[in-house]
Amino acid sequence: MIKKIITSLSLTLMIFASNLNAQNTSSMNFTPTITSDITILNHNEYLTNLKNNSSKRYNGYIFIESDNSFKFNDNISFDVNINLYPDAQFKTNKTINYQPYHNIANNERDFNLVNNAAIIEEIKIKFTNEDLELQLGKFNPQFGKIYDKNKRIGAYSWQFAQDYNLREKIGGQISALLENSKLSFSAFINDATQLSNSALNKRGAADDDQKIPGNSGSLSSYSINYEGHNPFKINNLFYQIGYRSMSASHENQKRENGYLIGAHYLYELNDNTKIIPLFEIVKIDNLLGKEKSDAIYKTASIQCKYSSWTTSATYNSRKLTQITESNITSNEDIFQLTIGYNITKNLAIDLTRAEIDNHNNKFNSLAANFIFNKKF
Repeated sequence: MIKKIITSLSLTLMIFASNLNAQNTSSMNFTPTITSDITILNHNEYLTNLKNNSSKRYNGYIFIESDNSFKFNDNISFDVNINLYPDAQFKTNKTINYQPYHNIANNERDFNLVNNAAIIEEIKIKFTNEDLELQLGKFNPQFGKIYDKNKRIGAYSWQFAQDYNLREKIGGQISALLENSKLSFSAFINDATQLSNSALNKRGAADDDQKIPGNSGSLSSYSINYEGHNPFKINNLFYQIGYRSMSASHENQKRENGYLIGAHYLYELNDNTKIIPLFEIVKIDNLLGKEKSDAIYKTASIQCKYSSWTTSATYNSRKLTQITESNITSNEDIFQLTIGYNITKNLAIDLTRAEIDNHNNKFNSLAANFIFNKKF
């Protein structure tokens, strides 16, 4: 079934591109270029007041994200996004039981490059013109903005947001590029092909027999996203509204529905000083297809940038209500204070002091992030 869907999507894009080429040959000349956007994150942390003696106090890892694009011309490109990270620490393949993207106090805490897995998160064909964007293949529909590592609002916010971000799907997305805004619609299924496996350390391919939302075998999962800036003539205000609906994989399962709202405001005191308050709230109903199993994620932050310095105070909250034989409520709250410095144009360091309440297990963390980002 998945092979048939991939073939159909490929033929659709080929026909679409051919028609555009016939209509406007002059703007579709073959002018190949290659671009890359690479982010390397080195994370180190030490936990204090940790009650779980089986977990190591020190943890470190290197997370590499390489976003590469082979552009045939101004309109068509072939894009590949590759991530390299310790798969034992980051739970990226969904299962029928909830597990967070990253559990800070798990038992896999260690710095070991041998455990790193190389994963193809996206491999897609993309078409763009002045008012339309189309992408087909394996892609990240995305849900929210906090997952961006380059936002630098604490050491744990991006991991926290990956819990609800839409990643590693097979399907397509069409976007209308409007004035100061973008409206996107995505249709997809979970990637259960060999592309869901990894190189180096094998995480194993996703199982399409797993009875989780999105494994229905048809493009019946979808998301709608609307984002933009300067609404109602309010300069420097950026916003996003999103909705997602994941298909049920069997008759006793419910569709998993999610709602998102987020915004940030860029307040410029002068050329060197900026204050950025932001928030992002996500509500998910029927988590993992289980009726009345819900999740609420909240992030609020205020960031101040002065010259090469950055400071922020960030609060992340996750509340899960899972229905099994009895009601189970699971909470996690993280409060982070961060100070950072741009060492060079491409290299920065962030120091974070975090207070973490994980299922009533309270502990503190001292973390240092080295972030390298470069566009080629």
